[in-house]
Amino acid sequence: MSRKKRTKIMVTIFCILVALISGFTYFAIADLKQEDILKREIDTLLRKPIKDFNSPIKTKGDYGIVEKVIKEYLEDYALTLQEALNIMNDDKIQTLLTAKNYKEDGPEFINTKNSLEEIKKELDEKVNKLTDMTKPEMIKANIEDKKLDKNYITLYNEIFKNIKENYFKNTQKLLKNSSDRDKTRLDVELEIISFLISSKNNWSVEEDKIAFKNTEDLNKYNELRGKLKKW
Repeated sequence: MSRKKRTKIMVTIFCILVALISGFTYFAIADLKQEDILKREIDTLLRKPIKDFNSPIKTKGDYGIVEKVIKEYLEDYALTLQEALNIMNDDKIQTLLTAKNYKEDGPEFINTKNSLEEIKKELDEKVNKLTDMTKPEMIKANIEDKKLDKNYITLYNEIFKNIKENYFKNTQKLLKNSSDRDKTRLDVELEIISFLISSKNNWSVEEDKIAFKNTEDLNKYNELRGKLKKW
């Protein structure tokens, strides 16, 4: 083989190597760019006062799959959290201990008891779901069926580690304080209704106010109502 031909082959090989290295470098940079976009997108959403995770996918390829899975998971969590808070702030709870309701549903309070028990059950379901959604095994299971390379699974877990340490930690604290308070309030309301049922012959509604036939029952009723002022 002539020297000229060998030189030509070496130049060709060199050009191919340069092209390959350039290609790998381009894809590596593009890969890092997609990862950065994904992390910044989730971080931006978590910083917003009103959490709306149902936003357009900003990344491409498998990064887009990871982004979609994370956003759908967080959207489900945020909606469930809002539903739980709505239950706690439901005005209906306030109307159950009124003279109007005593008159309409007393003295057996079948509808009132059903309403309070249903509210408690629904609140428990929402709180339990939100608690379960912060567990590692449930977070992990959410990505397993996507058949992604382990690098994307690692990225997914890394992002959720940040989510757990910040968003989940803060919302779970808020949820626990609120749900504990409201479950206790519901228990007190049920206790009041149970008391009214057991003493149904000793009270009546007069001029939009509840009136008791004896001081003992009046004091007991006021004592129970006093517990509600704590919340």
